[in-house]
Amino acid sequence: MAGSSRVVSVPGERWERWVAGFAERHGELSWQRLDDAVQVTASDGTSALVLIPTWLNVRPPGQSVGSVRPTDGPSRRTDAVADGVQQIVAALVAPRRVAVVLARRAGYLLAVVDGGAVQASKVSSRHVQGRTAAGGWSQQRYARRRENQTAALLDAVIVSVQKLILPALPVNLLATGGDAALIAQLLADPRLARLAAVPAGPGLAVGGITRTLVGELPRMLSSVTIRLSEPGR
Repeated sequence: MAGSSRVVSVPGERWERWVAGFAERHGELSWQRLDDAVQVTASDGTSALVLIPTWLNVRPPGQSVGSVRPTDGPSRRTDAVADGVQQIVAALVAPRRVAVVLARRAGYLLAVVDGGAVQASKVSSRHVQGRTAAGGWSQQRYARRRENQTAALLDAVIVSVQKLILPALPVNLLATGGDAALIAQLLADPRLARLAAVPAGPGLAVGGITRTLVGELPRMLSSVTIRLSEPGR
């Protein structure tokens, strides 16, 4: 039977507890350093690929030199790579000031998160004409409407950024998400040159942009992304 895989997001402050539970459920763990991740493999064949955010500029040691048994607990491990991952997690949850810009054609979310708390935010819904399969004049008309609505959306986001985020600068990082093309257009606008110069932070994976996302931002900004793979039974 084929194995299964899924992606989970673990808040940084729960990392130690998650590792201990993973070891209890799946057995002794071994740690291996990869290019942009750490592979954690349990004795039952279950593996967890811990993705290392490139924006952190923190890396664990290059060699795996040990393992952790279920009874050891994360606090007793001496494995160099495992300890290095703990440094990654500590860097993830370290207090910092982050500007957040999420944009899709259906709306946008702007926020300033400082020390794990949302200091300011704005959420707005917009409408941009979807693509059409119609041909000829109708297709051209819909395309023009779409372009005009996209331009209006971009302008609305830029004005909101000028009011909400630019006065809050400087920040440590800029976190973005949503439609990559829209984000690129926003940051290319000369009016947002100061924001575009901020170091790039987490790329946030979001579906629809809603007000409920605002309360989730601190957790999203400090979470560890893990790709779990379980062997077939």
